[in-house]
Amino acid sequence: MILKVVREKETKYYVPTQIQAMTVSAVYNSDDMYDVTFIVNGVSEPVRTFPSKEDAEEFLVRLDTLYCSHAPEVHVVNLNTL
Repeated sequence: MILKVVREKETKYYVPTQIQAMTVSAVYNSDDMYDVTFIVNGVSEPVRTFPSKEDAEEFLVRLDTLYCSHAPEVHVVNLNTL
């Protein structure tokens, strides 16, 4: 499975085994926006921004569910629409 992330003018692809950790953190200078970030090779890679911490955590649960039940016909997962 390949995870696709589109941010601004850049598209990145990740293999789940590259991801060392995932974090949910408040966006700098904002009390109502939260980033989901992958840690890849010791570097923070922002993935997606959510309007609440709960939405960000639900995204991680959906990602985990998809990864654990990975069907062979699923090759690229667009994380912007998950």
